[in-house]
Amino acid sequence: MSLQFIANPTFINVSTNIRVDIVSEILGFGMLIPIFIVQLFWLPKSPLKSFLAIWFFVIFILIILPIGPGAVFSRGSFFPIVLLAIMVIKKLQEKVIPIIGYVLFFSFFLLLIATSFRIFYIRMTYNYASNPFIDIPIEQFGIFTFLEKSTPPKSSVLALYMTGNQIPAFTRNTVYMGHGLQTPNAISKLTEEQTFYRGEYSLSEARNFLLKNNISYVVWGIEEKSYYQTNAKIENHLKEIFSRMHIVYLRNGIAVFSVDKKRLQ
Repeated sequence: MSLQFIANPTFINVSTNIRVDIVSEILGFGMLIPIFIVQLFWLPKSPLKSFLAIWFFVIFILIILPIGPGAVFSRGSFFPIVLLAIMVIKKLQEKVIPIIGYVLFFSFFLLLIATSFRIFYIRMTYNYASNPFIDIPIEQFGIFTFLEKSTPPKSSVLALYMTGNQIPAFTRNTVYMGHGLQTPNAISKLTEEQTFYRGEYSLSEARNFLLKNNISYVVWGIEEKSYYQTNAKIENHLKEIFSRMHIVYLRNGIAVFSVDKKRLQ
């Protein structure tokens, strides 16, 4: 399965986008890296120290490997390195004047708290309304409600990429093209559905495309309308193709068409 992911050009594109720079990754740990290096030579050997050090090393290697989504592993690396840092400060407190150890510990603790509040603030003030995967217009959501309540489960739906990702989350329908990592031959399928929505397929080509892929419903939503208006050529066949289908849902210019094998001939 891993080999299939690597062979999928969509997976390669996604994994490339979330790769990390080694220097930036090291600098991102800040004062934790020097403390980690110190503990390797200063802390006495123990099962806990070995376990945490191996944990961090394994995750760090996964982060910097040239394949796979390295940034995904970053979060898992902070827990072991923070625990090791606390062990170093505790040992320092025992070896030197206790008050110095307490000062270092609370300084370290306050720094972590400040960072956590900063991250929390960024998350809370993020403009989720600008993310169409999170802030779904009510008109668009009507499509999902209709598909869930009025179409057979597992019936196949054609929609562009964003809508194709949302449909399986809110309905029991399948989609021709969904998430890039979960769709075999994702790039070619995306190209085919974009060709359809640009109206470049002739009536016979559109019929063959829809029937060959056992597509039962075609979505004409916000994404599809916007894509057509931006990319369609002056001479296209999309209106003719839609005229051979049944409109089963229509509200505020958003529609769902039912594929009719006989009318497409």
